[in-house]
Amino acid sequence: MNTLSTPRVIFVLLLLLPILTASQCGDPPNSYVERSPRIYVGLKGAFAEGESATATIDGKSIGIVNTSTTRYLDVTPGSHHVVVTTTKIPTTFNYTADVMQGQYLTYKADCGLASVTMIPDKLYARETKELLVNIDGYLGLKHIPPDRPYTEKIGPGIPRKFDFYDDAKKLRYSASTTFLPYNSTFSMDIPYK
Repeated sequence: MNTLSTPRVIFVLLLLLPILTASQCGDPPNSYVERSPRIYVGLKGAFAEGESATATIDGKSIGIVNTSTTRYLDVTPGSHHVVVTTTKIPTTFNYTADVMQGQYLTYKADCGLASVTMIPDKLYARETKELLVNIDGYLGLKHIPPDRPYTEKIGPGIPRKFDFYDDAKKLRYSASTTFLPYNSTFSMDIPYK
C-alpha cells in the first residue's frame, strides 16, 4: 500500500501551485494599460537665491516650482504650452511640449545671463586705441574695442553701473542699468565726451 505522508503532499502541492495559479499571475495578455503622458516642470541653472516660479500647462496652474522642486500634470498626447514665470526677477519662459502616449517629459526653465552690448561712438576710434569698462567693479577693467560693439554677459536681477575710461584711464562716461531679466539682451550707446 502506497500512502503519501504529509511532507510529501506539501511538496507535491508546492510543485503544482505555480501551474494551478498561472492564469491568475499578472495581467492577462490583452489587458495592457498605457500610462497617460506627463509633463514635469521645474527650474535649473544659477537663478537668484530663493527664486521660485509659477508654472502653467495649457493655462492650468500646476503650482510653484524652483530648482529643487518640480511639479507635473498628466496630459493627453499632443502639443502643450508650458509657461514658467519667475517671481523674484520677473521673467517668463515659454515652451511647447510635444508628448506621445506614455511619455514622461521634463521641462526645466534654464536661467541665463543677461547680455549687454556696449556701442561706442565712432569718434572714440580716432582718439584712443581702446576703451576700458568697469562694471560694478566686479569685472575689473575690461578692454573693449573703440570702433565696434562689444557684448558682455552679466548676472541679471540687480541694477548695474558701467564706467567707461579711455586708454589714459580718464573717465569718459558712466551709465547705469535698472533691473535686467534672465536671458535678456540690452544695448547701451557710449556717447563721445
